[in-house]
Amino acid sequence: MTRLRTPFLAAALFTGVAAVGLTPALAQTAPGPVNSTAAPSEARHHAMERMMPGQLVDGRIAFFKAELKITPAQETQWQQVETAMRENAKNLDQTVTTAR
Repeated sequence: MTRLRTPFLAAALFTGVAAVGLTPALAQTAPGPVNSTAAPSEARHHAMERMMPGQLVDGRIAFFKAELKITPAQETQWQQVETAMRENAKNLDQTVTTAR
C-alpha cells in the first residue's frame, strides 16, 4: 500500500508544482494599443464596413435554392420566394439606414 501511495503523491506534487509554475505565463496579456484614441475610430470604421442585408440576399437565395434542390417544376413558385426575400432585405436595409 505504501509503495502505491508514494508514486501517486509524487505525481500529484509534480502536477501541482507544474500548474503553479505555468500560471503566470498563461495569465499574461498582450500590450494595449499605443495610441488610445485610435480604438474608438477603429470600432466605428468596422461598424461602417458591415454589409447591409440587401448586399447578402443574392448569396442567401442561391444557397437556399441549392440546399432545397429546387427543380425546374418548382421554379415558378421559387420566383415568388426570391421576390419576397429581396423585398424583405430591401425593407431591412431601409430600417437599418434609418436607425443609424
